[in-house]
Amino acid sequence: MIGAVVALVLLMSGCMATQNDVVKLQDEITRMDRQVAVMQKTQANLASKMDELSGSLQVVSGKLDKTNDRMVGLSKRLDEVGTDLSRGMALLASATTGASTVTVSTGALRAAYQPAYDDYSKGNYALAIVGFQSYLRQYPQTVLAPDALYYLGDCYAAQGKADRALAEWDTLLHTFPQSDKAVPARLRRANLLAEQGQESDAILLLQELLRVAPGSPEAQQAQARLKELTTAQ
Repeated sequence: MIGAVVALVLLMSGCMATQNDVVKLQDEITRMDRQVAVMQKTQANLASKMDELSGSLQVVSGKLDKTNDRMVGLSKRLDEVGTDLSRGMALLASATTGASTVTVSTGALRAAYQPAYDDYSKGNYALAIVGFQSYLRQYPQTVLAPDALYYLGDCYAAQGKADRALAEWDTLLHTFPQSDKAVPARLRRANLLAEQGQESDAILLLQELLRVAPGSPEAQQAQARLKELTTAQ
């Protein structure tokens, strides 16, 4: 193609080229055609390798997604085990012989409890969780155990772990129903249930709060929240 075009140009321009010049020109054209062919082949190979690389990256991305899913599942399972352990420790302590409050000095209890509460107050919820769980393992039936369960639930709620929060407050209500944290725990549990779309359960819990503690500071809040939920239905 290129040779034909060059020959035509020479003829039209009236150039008087020798046979040797024509042969040289054809050789040069042939060399250029080969270079073009090599470049085209190289480009095709490069495109093929790029396709292979893209496929490999998709495979790696898929494996990473599966690994992330497994990590999320493992984290959730560990949370569930932690809740079961916390509840089991409290119930076991309640069921053991005597099931009475452990005799420990107030100073010792406060020293074990306070660091966790300080972390909670500062918003260091992960550290507070570890501290409250440690307290409950050591002193599951002491005067500050209901407080530890209550704020443990608060920590999980702040982390967006609704199921864990609800479980801790449920343990508090079943293990220490007469605690001064029982009524606030009912209110917190009802509000979180409503936020999770479980309005019917929230309404029942609010009605229970009003029945068992009608004169409590939480009763007024419960009444207002109950009105909101029943109106929405």
